[in-house]
Amino acid sequence: MKHASAALGSLAATLLFLAGCGGTSDGPSAISVTVQGQYEKRVLSSAGFSPTLSTLPTRYAYAQVVNSASGRVEAAGTLGADGTRTFSVPKGITFFVAIYASRVPAGGHGFYFYGGASPPAT
Repeated sequence: MKHASAALGSLAATLLFLAGCGGTSDGPSAISVTVQGQYEKRVLSSAGFSPTLSTLPTRYAYAQVVNSASGRVEAAGTLGADGTRTFSVPKGITFFVAIYASRVPAGGHGFYFYGGASPPAT
């Protein structure tokens, strides 16, 4: 198993993005690496944020498998609704995974929303 990096993000509360990987051989020159992204979210109520954390998948987040030695992006793509995706990566390299949650599907197939979110005006 290769190592994966953890990236930090925030949206109203600090969210922790975690990337986990596992893999199998894809032939003589590549391996398949399955990336699973998750984040921890604090529960918000009328009393404020509770200490309770909920772990959720980073659905539709953009992931890059990056060669640790060269900085080259070896594979990239959007994670699925379950927060996972399998990538083909060259054998013998050390790599990390960067996950970006800056684009979110807005509703239709192939349509994405870019930007932040703000609470409704009161």
